[in-house]
Amino acid sequence: ELFPVEALKVYSAWNLEDPIKDEDRAKYFSEHRGGSQGDYRQGMKKKIANVVDCLLKFPKSKRAVITIPNNPYHSHECDDDSKCMREIHFYFNEEQDTLDATVWMRAQAAEIFPK
Repeated sequence: ELFPVEALKVYSAWNLEDPIKDEDRAKYFSEHRGGSQGDYRQGMKKKIANVVDCLLKFPKSKRAVITIPNNPYHSHECDDDSKCMREIHFYFNEEQDTLDATVWMRAQAAEIFPK
């Protein structure tokens, strides 16, 4: 299994800018699990705080969006320049009284779909 529960917990902590142990990083981080393309943490705590602030002030807002860091003029020869996850759009689902999200992604498994 490529992403056992413990790997997901470590990646989640990493991308939420929480500290992780060196042994967890060595055990779970790999190119097969996304390498640097799976690193979404840049400014994530501030981005989450901004989404929370937006939805508290404007519960019907369509502007509660987290944009994932990306080089706007990425090299197509460098996978690190182009993150797979692009944006997360948060919104309140009034019918179910839940916070929901839509994730915009591009996906490419280089081993399956070579360039």
